[in-house]
Amino acid sequence: MGSKHFRTLMSLILIIMGLMASTLLSAVAQQPAPLGPIEGTWDSSLGNSFHKAGSINSLSLDADNNLYVAGDFNYLNQTEVNGLARWDGTNWHGYGLQPTDNGKIRKVLSFDNSLFAIGSFTELQQARNNIARWDGTQFQAIGNGLTGHLTQYPTETYAAALASFDDTLFVGGDFTYFAGRPAYGIGQWDGEVISQTVDFEWMVNSFASNGTELIAGGNFTAVGNVSSHLARLVNNQWQPFDVGIANTYFKVYDTQNTIYLAGYRQASNNYQLYRLNGTNAISVGNPLNHSIDNLVGIGSEIYIQSNDQLFKLINNQWQAPNLPFTINKLTALTATTSTLYLGGELQLNGNSSQIIAWNGTQARSLATLFAIDHKTMLSGDAGRPIVINHKQQTGPDSSIRRWNGTIWQTLATTSTYSFGGMQMQRVNDQLFSFFYEPQAFIQAQPASKVWRFDGAALTPIAVDLPSMSGWYQSGSQMFTYLAEPQATLPITGIYEFDGTSLQHRLQPAWFDAFDQLFFFNQHFYAINVIPDMNADYLEIRRWNNQTWEVLKFIELPDADYQFLLWNQRLLMASSLGKLYEIDAAGNLNELASADGGIYALVGRDDGAVYLGGDFNTIDGVATGPIARFDGTDFHGLSSQPNGRVTSLSVDRNYLYVGGNFTNVGATPSLGVAVFAEIKNIYLPMASR
Repeated sequence: MGSKHFRTLMSLILIIMGLMASTLLSAVAQQPAPLGPIEGTWDSSLGNSFHKAGSINSLSLDADNNLYVAGDFNYLNQTEVNGLARWDGTNWHGYGLQPTDNGKIRKVLSFDNSLFAIGSFTELQQARNNIARWDGTQFQAIGNGLTGHLTQYPTETYAAALASFDDTLFVGGDFTYFAGRPAYGIGQWDGEVISQTVDFEWMVNSFASNGTELIAGGNFTAVGNVSSHLARLVNNQWQPFDVGIANTYFKVYDTQNTIYLAGYRQASNNYQLYRLNGTNAISVGNPLNHSIDNLVGIGSEIYIQSNDQLFKLINNQWQAPNLPFTINKLTALTATTSTLYLGGELQLNGNSSQIIAWNGTQARSLATLFAIDHKTMLSGDAGRPIVINHKQQTGPDSSIRRWNGTIWQTLATTSTYSFGGMQMQRVNDQLFSFFYEPQAFIQAQPASKVWRFDGAALTPIAVDLPSMSGWYQSGSQMFTYLAEPQATLPITGIYEFDGTSLQHRLQPAWFDAFDQLFFFNQHFYAINVIPDMNADYLEIRRWNNQTWEVLKFIELPDADYQFLLWNQRLLMASSLGKLYEIDAAGNLNELASADGGIYALVGRDDGAVYLGGDFNTIDGVATGPIARFDGTDFHGLSSQPNGRVTSLSVDRNYLYVGGNFTNVGATPSLGVAVFAEIKNIYLPMASR
């Protein structure tokens, strides 16, 4: 081939390659970038506003008079500690606990140059199952912890008491194994777990020692199949201990090498304190109408905690002492040889306090505590979260509260019962509250089962409904079932609420109010999760124009389940971390698996589905405790809550989040948060 033809051919090849490269680059440029975390901002105005006063489970002291406080509180003196802190006489110190650890620890005890904690938890840092040992950095496990239960009925494994005696740690409660070894009510540890085969019939809740012997008390009536309400350690074996008082349950205390027995006398239905003298019990003070929940001594003085108050033994009678502070509620008590420490709801010099130190003359507030407030439901409108607040510390049992950007406004108050079965749902992009029974909690407004949120106002909707009937959310639709004929609605059956009135949809022969109702695939489906002893059962029925036809009856693991109809897809999530889809034939298909529980499931047909829980990944995708599902893929938010998410709600522009967290990303937000997604707008190539 001539050089001229060769140069021409090479030129054509280079031109073609250049065109191909240009086309390839153009194609690559037009491909959407892989989706990363969902970008957005958190409402910083909420801060720590949604809080209540913290509560204390116990106060305790070590040999160096360090004071330990355990309970339900996230913050102590504005410092986040999440349920456990130590006072060294000058400063408070935390233990690196997370918001989800708050409230888990019941008691602590300093032993063997370490700190042991018991409570109600399956996990606490590296510890497992109700007992933990501090290693200087984190709480560590002792084997697999405390497991099992003494009673024949499934109950919570419960650790109630800690004590040290003769270089051994003792744990009392309702359990049957300690690190896999027998421990029928009492566990023992001296660097290793010691098997204890003596069977306590029920819970051991206290220990007391006079320096030479150890006594156990509790709710038991037998020790090793011998009738007894007390036990004594003899040669490292627990034996029944009789003090000559029949039919009396005892909780035991010690102070200054003296053992006291706080007894509940069934015959007289009152409480009496006794001092143990050998095998004799000598009554101390007058009988009481309430239990003795704590006892301490300072010098020759004895104080008890009873009926949430403090009493002092004066002339062998229990009397309220003269104090320079006010006790509204006393929940914890301990003492050194000179100072009394009180925990609860207290007031000193007109200021609230949760821990006060009193030396008999002067009183000092050591701490104020606060925690995430109670909420049983969360939603929101136009970026303002709305919560149902149960178990309020003051005022009515329950309330509807709305954040206005500065404070929480109370929109309505009523009893907890009135909120039973209530829902907050959107219909035609308006937020409503739906009640099981008509409510008249707004003065000068008629009672109604449906109320519309109009900013800071609640407006009743005039719908003629029977006194009791449930509501069923099905995607963007809301249904109710009328079991009895009404004056203006003579036909019973299923009705749809359109935001203004009721429209008749179906006349079934029967409908179970415990079912959940969904309309998809042009059919009504009734779905019910039926709990059983060790499993649940999912029943799926479909209305075939004549009756409810059973499609499937499926056994499920024992868990909490939630349902969501989204874009005509019926989704089901479980607290075991599974996401399923139920198809038109009633088949249950697993879509995804998370590494933690799923506790919230919400979505809009014009948007994505959001899942909330205590997971960090779904199908291996790192998400954090909130994940967005677009029908195919999962994505997390760019910044996440630092604890468990238990409730979610979504409107066109905002995601409302509730749970056990103190921050969302770097933004303080105690238990309630609002996320606004930054939505990118992509233009076609021709328009760029």
